[in-house]
Amino acid sequence: MFLYKAGFQGIDYIMYLYPPGVCKQKCMFCKAQDINRDIVTVFPSLSDKKQFYEEFRNELKNSVPGTVFLNGSGDFFSDDLDLDFQIKFLKIIIEEGYTINFISNSFQRIMDLSNSLTHRFIYGISICSGDQKINNAVLDKNAKTPFEIVDFIDNMKEEGLLFQPYLFVSPAIPFISYLNKIMDEVGSIFDKVYFENFIPSTSNLKKLEDSGIIDDAMMNKINSWYEEKKSYRKYFRHAMHSLKTKYKLKEIVVIQH
Repeated sequence: MFLYKAGFQGIDYIMYLYPPGVCKQKCMFCKAQDINRDIVTVFPSLSDKKQFYEEFRNELKNSVPGTVFLNGSGDFFSDDLDLDFQIKFLKIIIEEGYTINFISNSFQRIMDLSNSLTHRFIYGISICSGDQKINNAVLDKNAKTPFEIVDFIDNMKEEGLLFQPYLFVSPAIPFISYLNKIMDEVGSIFDKVYFENFIPSTSNLKKLEDSGIIDDAMMNKINSWYEEKKSYRKYFRHAMHSLKTKYKLKEIVVIQH
């Protein structure tokens, strides 16, 4: 099974591309831990690739077309994965009438794919914080500076490539994401922003702890504040409304856990 029903605004299906057990974030909505299908690393070793494509296409044919979010797209769109496979995989989704939604900071590979796919896809660029040290800690080698994000969008537009960009802020952590700073620097080039709200058990927070960027006092403050979920959600809703109004965003999508 490839497609799983999603409960998010603007997303009909989730397609899990992560190998089982690789992602440690354990988001409540995610079924990746229970799925024994590793599209990213198993496909290159398959002896019958034709059968794989047939199974994939048949499942898409038997479902109602909609927007499909590729979960694990950071790995799928890696420069390390075969470009021909990426193109064929995405073309099958497009040919069966689905809209592709994914997140990746592998800018060159996205340019390569965009030149091969005559289809407008929905594409998210991820950022965690207005502080680049925090971005580097959470997003590792894929972290992009605001300048790089703006430059990439400009290049895509100059090339006339078909894509609909949005900003993906994940995780949106009170006190350290500096949401207004993010929007001041890159918000003007996006109509839509996805915010993934914060859960303390994620690997992202562990990365911040290990990096030493957040001291024990701040970590305790974040954790204790999060325990009051009503206060957290109230803050989150208020912050999103303020950002949408201030930056004249057409749409904000909040991914709840």
